[in-house]
Amino acid sequence: MGLQSTASQGAKKPTKGIHIKTQGASGHPKMYTVPEGKYFEGYIYISNSSTPGPTINGEEVVHTTINQASTNGRPHLFILTPGDVVAAGTNTSYYSYVLGAEYDL
Repeated sequence: MGLQSTASQGAKKPTKGIHIKTQGASGHPKMYTVPEGKYFEGYIYISNSSTPGPTINGEEVVHTTINQASTNGRPHLFILTPGDVVAAGTNTSYYSYVLGAEYDL
């Protein structure tokens, strides 16, 4: 019996790419909401270690290790479910980013 490929069984294809850049503003402006029937895999980060940072569902993303302006910063992978809301940080000098893809549930 020869080798058989199972790659097609586990492969997932994104339905939409997401690349959003928003300058900080007071009140944590909404950047992105995961639509019904989808989930999001990607990165959420801020351009500099600034407080307060971006939020997911009103909770601040721990940003001291995820800013890209610092060589020490590394964005972390997030998986968000339908209805999850990402909002920008409030410091008007820096940008918040959402970068990833949507997938069907």
